[in-house]
Amino acid sequence: MFDQNKYSLIFYLTFFILILSLIIFFCALLLSYEINFVTIFCTCINKLLKNFLSYLTTCIP
Repeated sequence: MFDQNKYSLIFYLTFFILILSLIIFFCALLLSYEINFVTIFCTCINKLLKNFLSYLTTCIP
């Protein structure tokens, strides 16, 4: 049970880092096109990041 949770946590962390790098890449790409869209997108990502961090803190005692 604990080993499975550990592996799933590692998997989610790697997946999250991959998604975050893609988001940073797209933010850098779109920065030259539409700044308004990028700010809205980044605020949404910030909210998702805070939710994910709160989820991690609740999962790990």
